[in-house]
Amino acid sequence: MRRYLNLWLKEYKVKKQKNKIAAYTRNTMHRKKMKDLFVEWRTFAHDEFTRKVRADMKVFREEMQEK
Repeated sequence: MRRYLNLWLKEYKVKKQKNKIAAYTRNTMHRKKMKDLFVEWRTFAHDEFTRKVRADMKVFREEMQEK
């Protein structure tokens, strides 16, 4: 009985270790996906903001020159 229990414990440890590795891999892939998404969003938002500021500055300068 003790031998079967030891074998089962070893098998359980291996299975648990494989599950941990799989979870780590899933989490790593998810983190990379989210990081890439954030970088793309940040780049897009920055470009949009820059365009908006330049357009507002152009309008502001035109208004100041008219005065």
